[in-house]
Amino acid sequence: MSLTHQLFLQSLRELGDTAQNKFDTHRMPLIASLLDHAWGTVPAYRRRIGVHVADASFDLARWCDLPVLRRDEAIALGAALEARVLPPEANEVEDVPSPASPVRRRSRLAAIATACAREWMLERNGIDLAASLAVLHSDHAGAPPRGVGWSITFTDNKWFAGDHHAEPEAQLAWLKDSGATLLRTEAATAERLAAASRGPRLGIEALIIADAGLTPGRRAAIEAAIGVPVVHIIEEPALGIIAASDPRGGYLVPAATAVVEVVDAEGRPAASGEPGELVLTPLYEYAMPLLRYATGIAAIAAPGPPTLIGLRKLDRAGGVSA
Repeated sequence: MSLTHQLFLQSLRELGDTAQNKFDTHRMPLIASLLDHAWGTVPAYRRRIGVHVADASFDLARWCDLPVLRRDEAIALGAALEARVLPPEANEVEDVPSPASPVRRRSRLAAIATACAREWMLERNGIDLAASLAVLHSDHAGAPPRGVGWSITFTDNKWFAGDHHAEPEAQLAWLKDSGATLLRTEAATAERLAAASRGPRLGIEALIIADAGLTPGRRAAIEAAIGVPVVHIIEEPALGIIAASDPRGGYLVPAATAVVEVVDAEGRPAASGEPGELVLTPLYEYAMPLLRYATGIAAIAAPGPPTLIGLRKLDRAGGVSA
């Protein structure tokens, strides 16, 4: 793991349970820098938010006046950002090959922030980052069958990708032969494996379900059938994990690396206890700023006051019904 990754991950660990005022103080300059960059160097954004921002400064109390960015708008914005001026920390960029992603390129800092936020959320769930990982998920269709370095902490740890279309009995045999102690899959596949195994004989220590459609009821049923902890994560291409179940209840969000909001149909904060849409603003994305990007994920904010801008925890995410 690079020194930058180490320092970034340590910062997230320290911020995880820190007091709200210290947490907000940490994010303030990041938010201001991103807004100044979007206004000053991205013409498409200047046109988009010009009604709300009179100059390079911005009153954070008016954050929710900024229009929510939809996927099709983000794709169009990406095309307009091919020629732009980047701040020094964003000069190193990488291409995002996924056609499902609204991001065409992302800055090096954004990639590091995404990786470290993923590690932090998995750590909080007790996941052994040194363990071998089996993958039965549509996101890995056509991917190499195996590799190393699925975590940034242990770069030589192994992962294995199986056929998520195969019959459950074949998948069970493949999982046993792989020797993996972690399994990442979708809700429907996990349910089929649970039914085919006729009890907890998967030979894994934890199950990671990456599926926005997983409801609390389905998760509880899978966990009871398989007999190992189930970690629910919700991912977006190029954005990484945007919500992960918290063993203490509710959902963790990457609030130290992104502004996280739950909004109503008008883009305003959803009422307490009411479902809304999860909206994300990556704080380190200078190659293609995403200001208030609408993920399409349903969520309910956890009780308690939010931070200055955004939330630190969700009560529900993805499948908000039972």
